[in-house]
Amino acid sequence: MSSSDRRTTPDFTVDESGKGRILAPKEKSAFSVGDSVYVTSADGQKKGPYLIETVVGGGKYTLCHPDTFKSYENGAQVDKSELSKQ
Repeated sequence: MSSSDRRTTPDFTVDESGKGRILAPKEKSAFSVGDSVYVTSADGQKKGPYLIETVVGGGKYTLCHPDTFKSYENGAQVDKSELSKQ
């Protein structure tokens, strides 16, 4: 496989020898899937707890309710600045 045939995606690449490799994250996430977090609203109130459902990247997360696992706000992405562990 030539370097011009190299295929990439954000999480996976195929190198020149044809071997697939999973790439390390570019930045360390502040939270991991399953972490319990609270959302701080614009008026300063904390809501939750919720669970981190997915790590979207770029400091964004989706959340779910810990009892029902239903997505928070229909799967809305929440910025890490709005989240806390307490």
